[in-house]
Amino acid sequence: MNGRPHFTRLKFASRAALWHLLLSMCVGLISAVCVFGLLYPPPFQTMLGVGEVFFLLLVVDVICGPLLTLLMTSPAKSRRAQWLDFGLIGMLQMLALLYWLHGVWYARPVVMAFEVDRLVVITANEVQSQELSLASAGMRKLPWWGCYPRIPALQKTELKPCKEWN
Repeated sequence: MNGRPHFTRLKFASRAALWHLLLSMCVGLISAVCVFGLLYPPPFQTMLGVGEVFFLLLVVDVICGPLLTLLMTSPAKSRRAQWLDFGLIGMLQMLALLYWLHGVWYARPVVMAFEVDRLVVITANEVQSQELSLASAGMRKLPWWGCYPRIPALQKTELKPCKEWN
């Protein structure tokens, strides 16, 4: 039995997987720029810990697509069957990426509010949407991306001098 057809298949599949890896890395880079540039600008990515989770999901997405391409591709298949394989793998990969991006978008920071002695970041999944109509006029809609510092109007209180210690 000649080992040559397996080498040819491996060479063909590895070339296709390499192209798929490059394309996946470009899509991953674009999604990372969108997530860290629009949804979680500094310092929110560190405060909310989205970097590690997003990196893990992105690595899984970038690795699984080319790995599936490496396993499924064969020069013995017709061009139609190869393009069908590439299309199904790409569609599966894009659906997974969009699902993960939706989860990241749903947990995006929307409000940074001052609470007594500290700043608190409120994410979109913490906001009860049915109660947004009760908010002040400028806070009835959540921003699509980024977190705008919104400091609610504080009630005016009368400051009383402290009593001195005897």
